[in-house]
Amino acid sequence: MKATYKRVVHALLLIVLFSSAVQAGEITRDQLDGALAECQAQRQRQLEPLRQEEIERCVESRRGDRAYCERYNRDFGEVMQTVNGTRPGLFWDLPVCEQAVAAQRHFNMNPRAKAFTY
Repeated sequence: MKATYKRVVHALLLIVLFSSAVQAGEITRDQLDGALAECQAQRQRQLEPLRQEEIERCVESRRGDRAYCERYNRDFGEVMQTVNGTRPGLFWDLPVCEQAVAAQRHFNMNPRAKAFTY
């Protein structure tokens, strides 16, 4: 009897632990702006070294016109509209960005939804 009780308790503990590990995250409408801001902050941290490399490469090829190179590359890595369409920005594939963009899309398509589960 005691062995069966222990097995049941162990099984229930395993189920609780497993379900909490698998449990998905959630973004509410109130948290969406914060999630998008965190996405942009992480993207900018990733983009800054690449942007600086492009500026230095430009300075070398334009013989020192740093002001021009900084203006030209100020939006390096961002979404760009071109004649042939839209060029996607860099680092939108970061997990926090994928979750924030999916939540934003979810709330746009479901105006009454209170939360997005990922």
